[in-house]
Amino acid sequence: MIGAADLSEGLARLGLGAPALAVAALVVLVSGMLRGLTGFGFAIAAVPLLSTVLSPRLAVAVAALLQLAVGFANAPRAWKLADRASLAPLLVGAVIGTPLGMAALRLAPVGPQRLAVAAAALLALVAAWRGPRLETSIVGRRPAAAGVASGLLNGLAAMPGPPVVAHFLNAPIEPAAARASLTLYFAATAVFATASGLAAGIIDARAAALAVICAPLLFAGDWLGGRLFRAGGERLFRPAAVAVLAAAAGIAAARGLADVL
Repeated sequence: MIGAADLSEGLARLGLGAPALAVAALVVLVSGMLRGLTGFGFAIAAVPLLSTVLSPRLAVAVAALLQLAVGFANAPRAWKLADRASLAPLLVGAVIGTPLGMAALRLAPVGPQRLAVAAAALLALVAAWRGPRLETSIVGRRPAAAGVASGLLNGLAAMPGPPVVAHFLNAPIEPAAARASLTLYFAATAVFATASGLAAGIIDARAAALAVICAPLLFAGDWLGGRLFRAGGERLFRPAAVAVLAAAAGIAAARGLADVL
């Protein structure tokens, strides 16, 4: 049986104290609930908040591994409903952009990394706030370019969502198909991010250990969010997304400015 001393020693090896681990666990649970409620948004919420108690590099690595796990779990259910033809140019762009984002993550100082994460969360906030009214040619008419932008954010912050969410909000397909397409897309980009992170040395044994610890909370949150959605949580979709994204952007920006100034 694992005692308090063993737990403290394990956390010390990970460079974490119990309070930091508790915050990380709560962030993963709440972000998982957002994902279950909206169909997207785990990393958009989790990475800025995790980066308040972890380094941005570690937060990105843990989020990438968690997204890989939940993506593979949900992809089979999404396969039949997804608009797979529209995914091809997006994924080609993401393959190009993800290694570039990982290179920037590896080279950039911590402060600018946090500010970049905050900027990505702010973009996602705008997309969630404006929804289908958001009209930009690079997102709506050039999916490959949206894929490259998504890949850059995927590598830099494990947050591929903003450009692709905006793309599918404007796509002429049914909401169920858009939701399923996003599920498949994020499963694929999690593979890209994990491969690039391993190659760049961003993902290591420490990140893997934290991901294993937090994975049950992600799956629990995803299940709870899905139950909430099926119980009539459609009304909560936009308010929940906007509130969490605003908090994530604000917290990450504050930490980034504190590091820079």
